[in-house]
Amino acid sequence: MSQGEKTKLLWQDPEYRKRMSELHRHPISESHKKNIAKAVKKRMQPKHIREKFSRLWKGKNNPRWKGGQYTDKDGYVYILKPSHPLARKNGYIKRCNLVMEKKIGRYLTPEEIVHHRNSIRNDDRIKNLKLFPNHKSHISFHSKIRNPKGSMWGANAKKVNLNLVPLS
Repeated sequence: MSQGEKTKLLWQDPEYRKRMSELHRHPISESHKKNIAKAVKKRMQPKHIREKFSRLWKGKNNPRWKGGQYTDKDGYVYILKPSHPLARKNGYIKRCNLVMEKKIGRYLTPEEIVHHRNSIRNDDRIKNLKLFPNHKSHISFHSKIRNPKGSMWGANAKKVNLNLVPLS
C-alpha cells in the first residue's frame, strides 16, 4: 500500500480527523466546515446528473460557445464540421481546406496540402491558396522560394573565389 493510500485511509477515520483538527493551531470554524461540506457535496454529484449537465452544456448551449470556429496558436482558423471525413477528433477542420474543397468540387485527400501564398494563415481567399499534391512538393516549393538559384549555399550567399594563388 502506498503512502498516499495510507493517508486517505487515515483521513476517512473520524477519530483521526478530530485529533488532527484539535492539533491544528487555528481550528476551523463551524461556518467554514459547512462551506467545505457544500463544496464537497457539489463535486460528488451522481453520475446521471453529471451526464445530464454535460448534454445540456454542449455546443450552442454552452456559454463559452464561439459560433463553431476558433483560431489555433499557429493562426489557422478551424470550423466545426464533425461529419467531414478529414475532421479532427474534436470535429473541427481547417477553413482553408474547406475553401479549397469548394473550389475543386471534391474532398481533399489526406496527402494534399493547402498553402497560403502570402503566409497569412487566416487569409483564406481562394486567390491566396495553392494546392500541393503531397508534403514533398510543398517542401520543395518552399526551398525554391528560399533558394531560387538552386545552389547549396543559398541565394544571398557571397561568392567565394577559390582560385588559389601559389605562395612565393
